[in-house]
Amino acid sequence: MEKKILIVDDDSDDLALMAFSLNQLGFKTFCYQRAKIALADIAVIEPDLIVTDIVMPDMEGIQFMSLVKEIYPDMPVMAISGVATYLEIMRELGATASVPKTQDFSQLRHAAQNILQ
Repeated sequence: MEKKILIVDDDSDDLALMAFSLNQLGFKTFCYQRAKIALADIAVIEPDLIVTDIVMPDMEGIQFMSLVKEIYPDMPVMAISGVATYLEIMRELGATASVPKTQDFSQLRHAAQNILQ
């Protein structure tokens, strides 16, 4: 059965590249530029993994992950950011994985495969 990944990132280019990269591995992706809308759709989509950027205008990734973990405590959440300090904070707050945002998203693909195997 196809694993589902919900991705939240306010940058439409990064969002499209992450989705493309994960789709190539056989994952079904659901993309959101607004964390509040993504949060409302989790119950409908029932993702196997959530990938979230940290710095976003409508809701920071830290708050988004906290709300997800409050409602779905066993949901794996992967943080992605270009700022290493933010990734460390997300790990300390319970992110399943945190990876730097790079141009090829190779670490994202590797982490997603490890979490969903």
